[in-house]
Amino acid sequence: MIRILFISQADKDIPSGLFSQGWELYQCAENKIQESSLKGESFDIAIWHTQSPNPIFTRALITDVPFQFLIILTSACDESNRIAMLQSGVDDILDQSISNEELQLRLKTYQKRLSKAHIHSGIKRIGSYDFNYERRVLSHGAEIRILTTKEAELLNMLAESMNLPLSKHDALIRIWGEDSYHNGRSMDVYIAKLRKYLQFDADIHIMNIHGLGYKLSILS
Repeated sequence: MIRILFISQADKDIPSGLFSQGWELYQCAENKIQESSLKGESFDIAIWHTQSPNPIFTRALITDVPFQFLIILTSACDESNRIAMLQSGVDDILDQSISNEELQLRLKTYQKRLSKAHIHSGIKRIGSYDFNYERRVLSHGAEIRILTTKEAELLNMLAESMNLPLSKHDALIRIWGEDSYHNGRSMDVYIAKLRKYLQFDADIHIMNIHGLGYKLSILS
């Protein structure tokens, strides 16, 4: 059973179509997230119903409530804002007029992706870093960073193939859903971010493997 958190303004109800699927549903007003009793919980999917989508709240949301996928329902999002939202960690942006049937089908697609994600509990040790994939937490001493969904997925794939090449094609298919030029450039940006996050351990290297992909190595 997947756990879904529905975030909205106080007067917005959960779409009725979600109740018939047997999913575990939770609701929280967007202005109550930081003080909510749900703060220590983790969810499979977060659905944010808003008329004012913005990357700042998205990053705060990712920090406060760990989830695997974030979907926005809105009618107020132009192309530049959509791009900014997707870059900030949002997985999908849907028009709020979407029918219950289509919303159910889209969520079932994410449910299938969750079942194939091989989510592992516990903590992986990467050099002097601790990485909790399920909660998307990367820590180094007292410094704690909450990763976006794609950052966590990519780091997990690199860690699973430690000291072995990771196929860029395989990573693009699994995380982005398609091997395309645009997605490839996006993945390069995420690799650069991971290198920056791991910079405090000089023995950790993410190397380019020409014509294939990347390799995460611990030199010591």
